[in-house]
Order: sequence, then structure tokens, then C-alpha cells
Amino acid sequence: MKRTIVRPDELKILHEIIKVSKRVYELGLTIGKSGNVSGRIRENLIVIKKTGRSLKKLRPKDFVLVDIFQDKIPKTVSSDYVIHREIYVNNPDVKYVIHAHPLNLVKLTLSIEGTEITPNTYEGKIYFGDKIPIIKEEHRNLHKIVKRYIHKKFLIEAGHGVYVFSDNLDEILFILEELEYLASLLT
Repeated sequence: MKRTIVRPDELKILHEIIKVSKRVYELGLTIGKSGNVSGRIRENLIVIKKTGRSLKKLRPKDFVLVDIFQDKIPKTVSSDYVIHREIYVNNPDVKYVIHAHPLNLVKLTLSIEGTEITPNTYEGKIYFGDKIPIIKEEHRNLHKIVKRYIHKKFLIEAGHGVYVFSDNLDEILFILEELEYLASLLT
């Protein structure tokens, strides 16, 4: 197996991911060892959090380097790797993916009958439009429908959490905070 060397400029991406991951944890958008994060360092290469690591205290050794165009999946990689991979493959502009479990958002997805949330704030309507889709799909099949939602910059999975993706970590953090705020008003 060919060994890939991470260049110093690519390490900067890893440190940015670690910094934002800690912020996601501090804001209570995920707890314990739940949630995961990844970042594209080259067209075909991403770094992704190893399974069982907390976003609170990530270090570079808590990540796995993976070629998204290879079928082999490292054993230590996050269980949500296939979802991250589909996001990157279906949108080459995506540089980062964060998966979190915001309490109010998860509670809201468990309490609604339908598959949409209607934003009830002026800002929510500006940022997300009139309807926010909720995906009620078996988790093991979520990666198969990523392509349908790739233009939204986020996927909300009922009873599980949200995947937010962008070329900008600040935008991801903003979307996470705004979705959780909207959910807090609706629960």
C-alpha cells in the first residue's frame, strides 16, 4: 500500500478542523464522543475523525487520512465515513463536513410528523427558505440519497443529527448555530 505524506500546508487544515470541532462541542451542539468531522486536503484525500473520539479534545493523531476514490475503508474511521465520502464526491467544492447532534434539533425531528420544518424567524427564512427538509431514511441508507440534498449545505437526519458541509468552517458553524436556534424556538 502506498503511503501518503501530508504536506505542512495541509496540516493547517487539520488544525482549523480541530479548533472548530472544539467550538462545536463547547456550544453544546454535540456531546460525549458523538459527532464527527472531516476536511478535504486534496481532490481525492480527506482527513476524518477516528471513531470513538470526542470533538472536545481532538489532536492530529485522532484523524485518519483516506482516499475518497478508493473502496477500502480503514477500520478506525468514523462510522459515518460513507456519508462524508458521498458529500465530497458529489460536490467537489466542499472542503469540510461536520456532523453534530444538536439537542433541540434532534428533539424537533423526533416530535414532528412530516418531513419539513418551517422556519419561524425572519433570518431563518432568509438563510434556509420556506421549508427545511428532514430526512426520515434508515441511517445505513443515508449515503444513497446525499446527492438529492447536496445543494442545501446540510442534511438533517430525523432522530440522529445534522451534517453540514461547505468550503468554509465559519459558514458551517453559523449554519449549525442557526439550525439549533430555530429548533429551540419550535420545541
